[in-house]
Amino acid sequence: MSLPTLKRILTLYSTPSLTLSGFCLNCASCSLDCCRLIDTLPPGVKAIHFGSYATVVEPVAGTQRALIEREHKRSLISYDPNIRLNVEPDLGRWHALLDWMLPRTHLLKVSDEDLGLLFPGVAPATLAAQWLARGVAMVVVTRGGEGAIAWTAAAQAEAAPVKVDVVDTVGAGDTFQAALLTWLAEQALLEPAALGALSRAQLEAAVAFAVQAAAITCSRRGADLPRRIFPAGWALDNLDNRTPAGAVNYVNAAWIVREILESNPRPGEQLQYDRGSRPKVAWKTGTSYGFRDAWAVGGTRRL
Repeated sequence: MSLPTLKRILTLYSTPSLTLSGFCLNCASCSLDCCRLIDTLPPGVKAIHFGSYATVVEPVAGTQRALIEREHKRSLISYDPNIRLNVEPDLGRWHALLDWMLPRTHLLKVSDEDLGLLFPGVAPATLAAQWLARGVAMVVVTRGGEGAIAWTAAAQAEAAPVKVDVVDTVGAGDTFQAALLTWLAEQALLEPAALGALSRAQLEAAVAFAVQAAAITCSRRGADLPRRIFPAGWALDNLDNRTPAGAVNYVNAAWIVREILESNPRPGEQLQYDRGSRPKVAWKTGTSYGFRDAWAVGGTRRL
C-alpha cells in the first residue's frame, strides 16, 4: 500500500481550546481493507483499543469491525467514540456505530463533549446504566476540568481534577485512555471479567491515575504524553513531570535517547551478539572537535 499520510491541522486560540481539521479520505490511515488483517494476533495481546474517525470512515471502519467481531470474545475491547464531525458530519453514523459497539465493548470511555453531541440533555449516569445493561463492563466519562467519573455494575467512583497550568489539550483524551489501560495492566486486571469485579477503591484509583496523566499532557505544548519509566507503584508525579531545576533535559526525553542507544550494539560488536543475562548498555560514540581522537561512552540503567 502506497498512499499519502494523513495531514492534521491544529489551530490554538488565546484559550487552551483548539480546533482540529484534517484530510482523511484516500489517506493510508483510512484505506486499510479486510484483506490486510492478520489471521491471529500475537499471544501477548490482551486488549485492543478503537476510536474516532477511523471507526466510521470506510474501508478501514469495516476492517476494524471485522477485527472486533473476531476478537471481542477473547480480548478486552476498549472504545472511545472521540467524535470528529469535520471528518464525518452525520451524527447518525456515530450513533449507529456506538449502538453496534455496546455489546462488543468491555471498556467504554467517552467525553462529556461527545455525550453533548450524541445525547444532549441526558444525564451521564442514565447512559452508563443503559450501556452496562447492554454488556459494557466499565463506563468512564471524562469531564475536562471537572475530572472523571466511572461506573461498573457493582461500583461507581469519581476522580477530582488535577490543577495545572493548561497549555493545550492535544492528546489529553488519548493519555487518559492509555493511562487507564496501563493501570489495569499493572494490577493484572486487564481482563473483561476483572473490570466488572473492580472494587470502588480500585475504580477510583484507576480513574485518578488516568486523570493525573492527562493533566500532565495538558501542561505541555502538543501531544507530549507522559511515559511510564519507573516500576509500577511509584506516584505518577515521580515518574514523569516538569524538568527539575538544573536538569539538562526532560526525564522522558532521556528515556527515549537511552532506548535508541540501547538498541545499537557495542562498538565493534555484531548486531546479533548474544548478551545472555548481561544488562543492556547504551553506547554513544563520537570525536572531539579539533582533535584526532575517537571515544565511546556506555551506561546501563543503573548508572
